[in-house]
Amino acid sequence: MSSHSSVDGQWMDWTPWSSCSVSCGGGTRERSRDCYLGQFGGANCTGHDHETSTCNPHNCPVNGKWLQWSEWGNCSKECGTGTQERFRICEGPFYGGANCTGPEQEDRDCNTHHCAVDGVFETWSEWTTCTLTCGGGSRFRSRTCHGPFYGGAACSGAWNETTVCNEEECPGQ
Repeated sequence: MSSHSSVDGQWMDWTPWSSCSVSCGGGTRERSRDCYLGQFGGANCTGHDHETSTCNPHNCPVNGKWLQWSEWGNCSKECGTGTQERFRICEGPFYGGANCTGPEQEDRDCNTHHCAVDGVFETWSEWTTCTLTCGGGSRFRSRTCHGPFYGGAACSGAWNETTVCNEEECPGQ
């Protein structure tokens, strides 16, 4: 009968670490090892056969996100087509995420109605020929009003003028 000496258990090499459970934000990975059991009354392996480790603790990229559009600003004109604009803000990006895409400002036409135009007098016509050659006649001139348009005010002032002419006495009176 031969006597065998006891052989303690021996650890095998660790397996490679598993892939991290997440690519960012803090995950876990694992590895394990096997024990060659001891023989002839030898001691078993001591220690752990499984390890867990944290991995990829860096923050995950966060893409930029547009916040709501602002209210439209004041129109640049009260009539005759002006413009107004509004804005929005991109929140982010963070930790290497992508920037917002698209415009941060929009413009649009506003107050497209015609502006009121007040009437304006044209120039006076020439004086008419005097109604008499002597003894005090009269002559006349007039003017026209251009407009009003789109609710403007009418021309104010005289449309016609009359004046005395050839006031000298007629011969033989």
